[in-house]
Amino acid sequence: MLTSYKRLFAVPGGWRFSLAAFILRLPISMLYLAIVLFVVAETESYSLAGAISMVSSVVLAVATPLWSRVADQFGQNRVLYITVPIHVAALGAFVFLVKSDAPTWSWFLAAIIFESFVIGSGQMVRRRWIHAIGDDRKLMDTAYSFEALVDEVIFT
Repeated sequence: MLTSYKRLFAVPGGWRFSLAAFILRLPISMLYLAIVLFVVAETESYSLAGAISMVSSVVLAVATPLWSRVADQFGQNRVLYITVPIHVAALGAFVFLVKSDAPTWSWFLAAIIFESFVIGSGQMVRRRWIHAIGDDRKLMDTAYSFEALVDEVIFT
């Protein structure tokens, strides 16, 4: 059983891009909780916090597959060069707007922007495994199994 995983991580660059994707996925499970706790701490309004969290999750559900498609067409590096700076800037703007008591609509706008530029790191790493492994179906099953395990660790 462990032989399959040993073969998997013998793939050139495999452990590096898998580790990078693991680190990139770490905040996913906590983002909406962080939004709720942050907004509640600043406003004492659970309804506002829940509304922002809900809008964020809907935007993420729409944007992530679109970015994955763009990454498949134009390459992951190009997508990351576009999405990461905008996501980080909009997330910082969200924190600033909430802390400075800016109009509530601006909080929603910042949340929509920062969630619009979240990439599907799980989808991207699976695509990298396809490219790195090639036609070895058994090794591909092992890669998908490992990535499913990583997803479970992130959300547990």
